[in-house]
Amino acid sequence: MIRKQIQFMLLVTFFSITRLFGVDFEKPTNDCSALMRKGKLEFVLSKAYLEQIRALKPGTSQDEKLSSLKKSIQNFDLYESCAIELGREKEITELSYLLQGVNFFEIGDLKRSIENLDKSLKINSKNKEAILLKSRAYMLEKKYEEASVFLEKSIPFMQDDSTSLYLLGTLNAELGNYPKAILYYGSLWSYIQKGTGDVRYRVPVLKNMTELLARRGETKRAIYYLKNYLKYRENDTEMNYYLATLYSQSGNLTKSKEVLFELQKKNQDSNSIQFLLAEIYFIENRTEAFRYLSYLDSLGKLKLNPYLQKLYYLLQGRALEVREFFEAASAKNETRMTLYIALAEIYKRVGSNENYHKALLKASELAWNYKLYSLNLEILAELIEKFPKDKTKYYEAVARNYLALNSPNKSRLKLQNAIQNTTDEKERLKLKLEDLGILRANLKGYKECITELEAILAKDKNNVDALFALAICYFQLENYKLSLNTFTKLIAIDPKNSTGYYYRSSVYMKLNEFDPMVQDLKKLIELNSDNPIGYNALGFAYAEKGIELEESLKLIQKAIELEPDSPAYRDSLGWIYFKQGKNEEALHNLMLAKQVMEEKGEEDSEIYEHLGDVYLKMKDKISARENLERALKIAKDSKETNRIEEKIKSIDKKEN
Repeated sequence: MIRKQIQFMLLVTFFSITRLFGVDFEKPTNDCSALMRKGKLEFVLSKAYLEQIRALKPGTSQDEKLSSLKKSIQNFDLYESCAIELGREKEITELSYLLQGVNFFEIGDLKRSIENLDKSLKINSKNKEAILLKSRAYMLEKKYEEASVFLEKSIPFMQDDSTSLYLLGTLNAELGNYPKAILYYGSLWSYIQKGTGDVRYRVPVLKNMTELLARRGETKRAIYYLKNYLKYRENDTEMNYYLATLYSQSGNLTKSKEVLFELQKKNQDSNSIQFLLAEIYFIENRTEAFRYLSYLDSLGKLKLNPYLQKLYYLLQGRALEVREFFEAASAKNETRMTLYIALAEIYKRVGSNENYHKALLKASELAWNYKLYSLNLEILAELIEKFPKDKTKYYEAVARNYLALNSPNKSRLKLQNAIQNTTDEKERLKLKLEDLGILRANLKGYKECITELEAILAKDKNNVDALFALAICYFQLENYKLSLNTFTKLIAIDPKNSTGYYYRSSVYMKLNEFDPMVQDLKKLIELNSDNPIGYNALGFAYAEKGIELEESLKLIQKAIELEPDSPAYRDSLGWIYFKQGKNEEALHNLMLAKQVMEEKGEEDSEIYEHLGDVYLKMKDKISARENLERALKIAKDSKETNRIEEKIKSIDKKEN
């Protein structure tokens, strides 16, 4: 695309110069004064253009191309040196330097290419073609960090440029900065969906996003992108199979089987599909697993897969025969679910209780990691029945699984079982606080929670966990003074409690006490310098106040460095740029914040409101109204609602 744009510019410029000066194409002299007297300086430039047009013309042989490029370089060099000698340096345009940069890029002299591109950018720092070409030159030199930093500085004024976003995604993926790579690929996908992005990038973006998100363990988002990829590459067997594995990793074995069944229609004899189905059946239902493995055995497939063959033997009752095989396999693989289910079954049959116990614990751990919560409930029930000595611990694990299944009341019931089963007072208190945490966070039972917590504190006034939970309850009920007093007690007992400082700063913010809020946030950063929350909160506080904007910018940039794909931190950065009057930079970061927020299925009225403010400043009333109205629909309280309504009214007044 860059080459086509440059070829078009070359043709327009070349014909403009030849018409304006009526030049012929005799060989020019190297005497600058003679060129000036004959009025032939522009002729040298048009000759440079002509040679570059010849070089970049489709179908030109490599030798002809190289010859024309060298002639073009010579003419550009002559034009530049004479213009400087004759005091006409200001007449050299950004386009001339750009095209000379193209020449050197094409012959592989990246150093001189960058030198000329820098000259072009000095004249016009927003020259898109020069920016993209310089980025590519850095990439060819394997200077990925320099390319990323350079391109990121330029992206605010060409934020909807598909090539720029794709390059930034690719660069950050190469650098191992996956959150940033995901951010820029995701932004490009958002533009493609809206019809403003280059559809040529659609398939690679979707595939890259799938792989990056899966690598980060964000399986749900990876599945979303992979399903979109398969809309355009539905016959990609490898990626369809990958979708089935992602579903199984996310605990959705039913969906995994659905994908595999569809794949089987087109690939009936595929071993990999049949083998994965066999393991899923083994996890879900031993009877179905036995039938399916018998079917594979009849086809002679199990001879090709010793692991499945041994599972089949186990289901036939040959536990002793396969014990050694699975024990050896466990020494090499600690993440295969079927392996530890098989070992538990083997040890149960041969009466090895200690090993049976260990295998069940490992299977439970893997079931939790793979989000197979219902399966884990079955494993934990077996642990409670067979090994009742540790059932307090298992009841607590059951409670966590029910909570993961969005059943908070069942979770609380199991925690009550755990509490009743233990005589250890410290353990009982820990479990009680866990129960009250569910009551507070999941069931919003703040008043009941307060009563219970006060009873705990009456016996142990220095219990930090109880104080923290009590302070949060007061905060949720908007009793900020009691919340403040409780957090202050907590910090007096535990002066290094960074979480306490953060939440107390939130209380100070609600009470409009700016200075103590700042002090708490500074203390948070001092205690926990790797946590981006403190940097963001302090930076945003300064920005809201309109003070310390340079320091504010540094703080937010530090937060983003620690967590590049946070919508909240991108919003803060956009807001600081807005306060500094840098509207393009503000819009770029706020659009990124919006894109990530919406992709994660979240809603934040503040991001929409900030976008509305920026659009108002840029006199884009339609976009301003759209974002402010979205903010209004999800406003958190009456104060926020009134503020947004006033902004919408101001648009109405301007329109009338």
